[in-house]
This record gives sequence, structure tokens and C-alpha cells, in this order.
Amino acid sequence: MRKSVRKHKAPVNRKGCPGWAGLSWLPAMELVAPPKPAPIAIYVDADACPVKDEVFKVAGRHRLHVYVVANSFMMLPREPWIERIVVSGGFDAADDWIAERVARGAIVITSDIPLADRCIKAGAEVIGPTGKPFTEASIGMALPWFQATTGRRATAPPSCRRSTSPSNG
Repeated sequence: MRKSVRKHKAPVNRKGCPGWAGLSWLPAMELVAPPKPAPIAIYVDADACPVKDEVFKVAGRHRLHVYVVANSFMMLPREPWIERIVVSGGFDAADDWIAERVARGAIVITSDIPLADRCIKAGAEVIGPTGKPFTEASIGMALPWFQATTGRRATAPPSCRRSTSPSNG
């Protein structure tokens, strides 16, 4: 004897459309566009940057805003997306300007190891003029060497400075 096989009908919602009739109580969902990501900005430590022209070409191709930060005036292409920032002050005034404004997702072009360290800690991507990216690991090895050979401890972030106060220990 053969058992009869029952065919099940697909559930139907209130409007007669096939689907999950049991979910008709859910409110209609609005389609909301995801928020646009912040535009990527490029910060160039320009005083000793040999690749400014290459940065301008890439930024123009991808429509990115470029901040060219230097201690003195320099000639730049007249483009609305290239902004010249001339800082006055001490030796590291350009580095301080960049480090104060850089944010997650920004790109920084520099060969300055303490600046690269500060920018990475702020969430930025840092690239040297040779195109090699700085990472926490590469800076972790280079920063103590840099400080020992140049004596520039004051420019390092507080976490990398040696304490001058006597320790209680």
C-alpha cells in the first residue's frame, strides 16, 4: 500500500502574496542609505619630502584633499584640492600641526619617525617617501634608535619619553 503524500501550499500573507504569512505583523522597514565615509585626506610633511609631485598626481586621480605642511613657503600647483599650510615656530611645528589634525583613515607621507609614531597611534596610515609603510612594529624598533642617535626625545610622544623624575622603587 502506498501512502498518500500531501502537498503543502506556501504560506500566503494578508495581501495574497506568497511568503511567510506569520511575519506579516512586522512593520515595514525603511531603506536607509549607509552613511558616507569621511573623505580621505593626505598630509604631507613637505619640508624634506622628495615625492610631492607623485602625491599630487595620485591625489588628483582619486580626488583626495592634500595638506602640504611646511615651515616655509613653497610653490605648489594651483589646484582646489591642494592646500598649503605654512607653520611658524619651532623645529617640529609642522609635525605638531599634522599630529594634532590627523584622524583614522588619513594618509601621512613623512620620513620623520616620531611623527609617524604619533600618527599611527591616532589611527592614520603612514607611508615613507620610498613608499614603504610604517607600522607599529617597524616604529617600535626604529624609535629608540632614532632617539639615541639624534637626541630628539622631546618630540616623541609621552609614552616613549624617558622619565626624568626619580622612581620609587
